Amino acid sequence: MASDDLLTPSSYEPTLNDDAQPRFADFPALTYSSQERDRGGSTSDASMRAYLAAAAKEPQRSEPSPTGGSHVVNVVTRQPQLIPIQNSFDPTSMSTYSLINQQHPGTATELNSVIISAGSAAQRSATQQNLQSQGGITYADMLHGLLMDDENTLPNPESKLLVYSKVQLLNLEGTATRTLPVGQALLTSKRLLLLSCISNQSGFFDQKTPLTYTVGSKSESATVYLPIPLDNIKSLEMVTNSLSTAEADIRGMEGCMKDCSCCCCCWCCLTKWVAAPLRTDQSATRYVRLGVLMPPWEEKTTVELQLPNPFSLKKTTNFLSSLQHLLN
Repeated sequence: MASDDLLTPSSYEPTLNDDAQPRFADFPALTYSSQERDRGGSTSDASMRAYLAAAAKEPQRSEPSPTGGSHVVNVVTRQPQLIPIQNSFDPTSMSTYSLINQQHPGTATELNSVIISAGSAAQRSATQQNLQSQGGITYADMLHGLLMDDENTLPNPESKLLVYSKVQLLNLEGTATRTLPVGQALLTSKRLLLLSCISNQSGFFDQKTPLTYTVGSKSESATVYLPIPLDNIKSLEMVTNSLSTAEADIRGMEGCMKDCSCCCCCWCCLTKWVAAPLRTDQSATRYVRLGVLMPPWEEKTTVELQLPNPFSLKKTTNFLSSLQHLLN
């Protein structure tokens, strides 16, 4: 299979010494807010745009946002991408970290230096240990040798690749029996391959006593290869629903008029009406559902691919058109 068939075709160099700084991967990071991570939500808009640009073979470099509480999800290409340890703290850790200047005004600079040094060492150690256990496999490594001899991918990238924020496998009662992380669906001439190859980094910082702190890092990896024979796909559907709202409060400003003799606050004492800034909200449901006889026991399963934001209707319909053509 040609390397162009993959989302991020590149070799992997597994060596990472304690004293060596890992090279930053050129592939953009996907960031989850802590709230999104806790509820299994989708990635942020900016990160998903970078992800989709890379999927479309548009070179784009993205650095993680230096805001507290971010959780970095990297598509593995070479080395896992590291960000400053303080930028990976969860909200509770960031709140504790923000108080060191107030609690230790005379030694805050020195304390901050020690926190960053120890946290960075913990981050490198956790990343190296995870790298050794997981192997740092890439999409290219994952598919090497896994395609059958008479199996080919489609020539048009928009017809064979569909990026998803997560996948849920639903039983006949509609209950999720399994959830797969962010990844891509790759369509071949014989199978639909659900692929994930990501590494997660998060930092933590805690105050044990007035003079004792703990700083550390977690590094997790997820690799998923789930092939579904095309003959086992019995139906497909796409559903997109979106709702956007905008509202503003309008208030009357109190203040007695020039000739008003009223001594109480009432409608006659209003001087002007003022509209508050707009409040906006947006919600969306976007997914592709496949009716599948899931291997190996051919259980009746609904495979729900939840689509990211931003969402390209054209790319999705191109993918579904190719899949539908192969099913017929």
